[in-house]
Amino acid sequence: LYAAEHGGTFPSAANFEDELLLYSNASGGTSATKTGAFIYGPYLRAVPALPVGTKQGNSGVAAADGAGVGWIYDEDTGAITANCADSELSGSGRQWNEY
Repeated sequence: LYAAEHGGTFPSAANFEDELLLYSNASGGTSATKTGAFIYGPYLRAVPALPVGTKQGNSGVAAADGAGVGWIYDEDTGAITANCADSELSGSGRQWNEY
């Protein structure tokens, strides 16, 4: 929905949380309050904590691993994956970071 309302662009990695948790304008600028200029969103109430793996409980979103990062985000594709090592597997043997 964000991309549809923002000219086909995904939220930036640097401002991911603000762009999804606050109101935004067509160019991706954000505001805590809805106004005539900031008419889109919010898209999430909160970023959920990662429920699995060694980073379980972390809710940070970033382009690469770091302190508090639970989710890895690719701003070019919009893909969000679990911040889990390839060796961390679900009960069915699938890598958590492939879901």
